[in-house]
Amino acid sequence: MLLELETKNKYTKKQFIEQTNQFYDTFLLYIEKWGNSFEELKIFRWTQLINCPTWNDIQKSLTFILQNNKQTGWDVDEDILFDEYNHVVNAINANLKEWQNKYVCVEESWCAIYKILNSKSILINNFWNIIEYSLAMPGTNAAIERVFSITNVLWTDEKNRFLAPTIKSIIILKNHFNKFSCNDFYDFLLTQPKLLNAIISSQKYSNDTFDNKRHNEQSTSTQ
Repeated sequence: MLLELETKNKYTKKQFIEQTNQFYDTFLLYIEKWGNSFEELKIFRWTQLINCPTWNDIQKSLTFILQNNKQTGWDVDEDILFDEYNHVVNAINANLKEWQNKYVCVEESWCAIYKILNSKSILINNFWNIIEYSLAMPGTNAAIERVFSITNVLWTDEKNRFLAPTIKSIIILKNHFNKFSCNDFYDFLLTQPKLLNAIISSQKYSNDTFDNKRHNEQSTSTQ
């Protein structure tokens, strides 16, 4: 191939080698960048409950959340968080070995911790916010790729009149009801008379319409 390129005066041997090396360099940079994309999130590894978390683990996670979510205005009293941490550690130490022996899932372990402390009327609101933040982060980009995949199926050249909010609603339905069979979804709809009325109605609707209706219903119920 190189001889053919040289014969046609498209590339010299030196140019070919330079461009080939550049291709591999670019490829390696991409792989390294992709591989390190979760590097800064290693501070949340303690939530996997491989070992009992330290107070330093919690502080690092809290700092990361506050620095990257300033718009939330979340104000945390670290003294209260430290008390919550001690309650959580006690629950972990009492159950961790059993959970590991039974291969209990991470989310199930945290739910168990919440139930244990809740049964004792111990609140861990600040600590729980950190847990929710950590467990809500996807471990891969598979969830995002699924959104693009569903969008490509819905938004075709033949079906291009869908608005973005409509696509969003369909994606939400497909993700949250993906384990529903047709019969299950039918049974679910039978328990939602307001939704059924909206489906058979000829009235045009939007998110604003339902939001306003919900607001009016709440206002009426409080009067």
